Amino acid sequence: AAAAAAAELQRQAQQPPQQAVASHPPETASHPPAASNASVGRAAYRLTRELIRSRCNAHNIILVTFVNFQRCDYGLTWSGHVVRLGLSNYLVGAMDGKALELLASKKVPTFDMESGLTTADYGWGTKNFRKLGLRKCELILSLLSAGADPIVTDADALITRDPTPFVMRLRPEAQVLVTSDHLMATDDAAAESLELPKRASSSAWNIGYFYLHHSALPAIAHWKRMCEEHPDLWDQNLFKDVFKIGRLRFETSGADAIPQAEVDKRLFRGYNGTVTIGILPVATFCGGHTYFVQRMPQRRGVVPYSVHTTFQYSGAVGKTHRLREAMLWADDAAYFDPPGRSFLTYVPVVRRELLRPAGVMGVAAHFEVVHHQLVQLRAAFLLAARLGRLLIVPPLTCGLDRFWAPHNGTIPGSDTRLPVEPCPLDHVLDLENGISKHALPDSRLARDP
Repeated sequence: AAAAAAAELQRQAQQPPQQAVASHPPETASHPPAASNASVGRAAYRLTRELIRSRCNAHNIILVTFVNFQRCDYGLTWSGHVVRLGLSNYLVGAMDGKALELLASKKVPTFDMESGLTTADYGWGTKNFRKLGLRKCELILSLLSAGADPIVTDADALITRDPTPFVMRLRPEAQVLVTSDHLMATDDAAAESLELPKRASSSAWNIGYFYLHHSALPAIAHWKRMCEEHPDLWDQNLFKDVFKIGRLRFETSGADAIPQAEVDKRLFRGYNGTVTIGILPVATFCGGHTYFVQRMPQRRGVVPYSVHTTFQYSGAVGKTHRLREAMLWADDAAYFDPPGRSFLTYVPVVRRELLRPAGVMGVAAHFEVVHHQLVQLRAAFLLAARLGRLLIVPPLTCGLDRFWAPHNGTIPGSDTRLPVEPCPLDHVLDLENGISKHALPDSRLARDP
């Protein structure tokens, strides 16, 4: 049986992943069973040990995310990808009653994690956002206490490829595998190895997607205590702080040397040398910059395991837009055929000399190439309004990257190629506050009418 399981993992590792979904699976799709109606009572949706164990796969791995009612569309898109991959080892937590009812009605395997927080957007850095971190800690403790090995993600960190084969190559040594905001790949060309520990571990660890072996329970319990004692601090920063206790250890010799089997897999140790940690490859466990700006997996010709919409500038609206542009978002059929509306499309004309200016692409050249496109966009807005049509906003090209801090055209430490093409619309337009009632920032409709 063990040999058969190993052979199956090898087959999955070599098999080209399926194409990303563009719409949520229909109601007739083969969903794992879920309770038929939330009205039977919320007690039926408690996160029990039995429920957790029933959702683990043969390798003890379970995929988990959570949403409130406002962001159930993310939960449906997230689960749509998991179903597309043919996986059943997943659960979606419902943070309020309305979310629970909707997820159950869509046959998504769900559980009640009533948070008492807002049913609207949490807002990065807000009081509700901080409290959400503590609820996340509590959820993970429940999963680990049940003996499960969870991969826990934010709902905007989509699972686009089965992670089990990747994790199994790193077991039994790996206890914590976490994504990173590191913006320069240090892995192999296929992005099937971990990042180099000493280089990548210095960047922020992003717990929007991470794997935990149940043996890491003591460290996670410590993390929860830290979140309770410091409610004004970010749970993500506290997570790394806990594992840095006793310093991170990379040594291959001396009193604190870690076993060669861990070194060979690019693992290192934390939490007083008791937990083995790895930084997932940024080219296939992607953040918003490595996927949408640097386009690492696209340039390498590989399919990512996950796509997380970090490093963007228009809130949830901007995240949804980016996923739609990448054909990763699930929309109902009615979205593509709004009643009483017809569309207007155009192809931007960008002069080559603007994209390849003499010398270096500087600030003036960047503004010139962007302004050149905005003039065309304004004209298209006006024409759409006069014709009573909905303008499909096309992708743009930017001369320079965008960042929250001063930079020289690219984010320090990144491998960004200039010009940025295509450039995410949130680099140029304020999508969060609406760009025009006559515009739809979704070029899928022009690419695939």
